[in-house]
Amino acid sequence: MSKILFISNGHGEDLISLRIIQAFTAKNEGNSVFILPMIGEGKIFSKIKNINIIGPQKETSSGGFVKSIGSLIKDVFSGILLLHFRQIRNASKHKYDLVVCVGDFFPFMLSFLFLKYVKIVLISTAKSDLFEPHFWIEFFFLKLAKAIVFTRDKITADNLVARRVNALFLGNVMMDGLNVKRRNKKENDKFVLGILPGSRVEAYKNYELIKKVVLVLPADWVVKVAVSSNMDQSKFMIAEKGELLKMVDFEELLVDADAVIGLAGTANEQVIGMGIPLFTFTGYGPQTSKKRFVDQKKLLGDLPEYICSQDSGRIAKLINQKVKDSEFINRVANEGVKVMGKSGGAEQISNELLNLL
Repeated sequence: MSKILFISNGHGEDLISLRIIQAFTAKNEGNSVFILPMIGEGKIFSKIKNINIIGPQKETSSGGFVKSIGSLIKDVFSGILLLHFRQIRNASKHKYDLVVCVGDFFPFMLSFLFLKYVKIVLISTAKSDLFEPHFWIEFFFLKLAKAIVFTRDKITADNLVARRVNALFLGNVMMDGLNVKRRNKKENDKFVLGILPGSRVEAYKNYELIKKVVLVLPADWVVKVAVSSNMDQSKFMIAEKGELLKMVDFEELLVDADAVIGLAGTANEQVIGMGIPLFTFTGYGPQTSKKRFVDQKKLLGDLPEYICSQDSGRIAKLINQKVKDSEFINRVANEGVKVMGKSGGAEQISNELLNLL
């Protein structure tokens, strides 16, 4: 019986890991599967039977999204170095046949340095040549480890192969598991605005900005808010909206939303993949910085509408204009699926993992 370890480096990465593990275990129940969620409590993996969760788990101040010295310092003082040391020490108590790192370069380096004599796979969700190419040091260690890299787009895979890195593009796992069909809107249906505040602690503060925008938008719009399971739903209400505000799961939001205000990461990309107009603006925290959303706009084929402002009136005015622009609506609907790709990536990647074993 083979042992396989998945190391996940964030909330969006947890979801990608979940999809691949589900596809993997459906094909072969004889393997022993371990998961190490490095960030957060990893509650999502309770959906899988017979999986070994390696701890300890703890939410960090950055939520795994470290893009500045400030956020790094906060994580250090909150005990993240000790947390990761204890996690990797517990993981090293087992000998694995394969380690699959989902996220950025950090879990790959931990595996390379501390989990000896194993095959390493990197599912690279954080890098794309469309906005941030890999660095020379990443090329060096990927080749040294003889790692296999599954990229999020073909351009990145081709460029890695040109640098003699073993890379493949087999589909975008972010679109897997979204078994939803968009509603057929009727003439008298109310406009539905979806809200994605994010899955990290700054989402509470960012929601205050979103709330101001919502209250300037047409009063008869229905607002549907989707928050992740690690957040306190009671903090995402808008009393003034009354029954026109509903707390929903992400799938229901994707079915019904005519447009989305998204201060999220992976979920924003999935919204575009479903062909839904997406509006972003600068918030609080590293995931909602100007740089973050400009990068996301490049990654998603210039389809998200980024507003470089926190002025609720200005944001609401632009949203109101764009949702009446049929050319804009049709472009997102037609190009979104091309940018994100179709589902099926988890299935193909799981096949490759079985071949490696």
